Amino acid sequence: MQIGLLFSVIVPIIPAFCVVFFLFKYYVDKYNLSFVYDSEFLGLGKVQRRIIPLCYFNIVMYQLLTIGYFQSNTMLKKEPIYFKIGAGFIAGELLIVAIFVYSRYRGTK
Repeated sequence: MQIGLLFSVIVPIIPAFCVVFFLFKYYVDKYNLSFVYDSEFLGLGKVQRRIIPLCYFNIVMYQLLTIGYFQSNTMLKKEPIYFKIGAGFIAGELLIVAIFVYSRYRGTK
């Protein structure tokens, strides 16, 4: 997923292939979890507690790499307005993620 997000900035056709791949992967995993694997496993939320922070990390890394990519392009073209608008959107997204994480883990202590 991270590679698809990273290269979607540079090559705009990549998200179409990522959608096809993840749609196919979703149905394969759904079938395997429903009919193939034994359903007696109880994870007690251990997987979710490890995966969610990794997803947040991937989103933040994608945003930082995108900032760097567009910053290098705007410095060459001398148009920093796009960087400022993009940085504003990214700051808003990071604020929303921080609020979500705070509200989610506030009651678990």
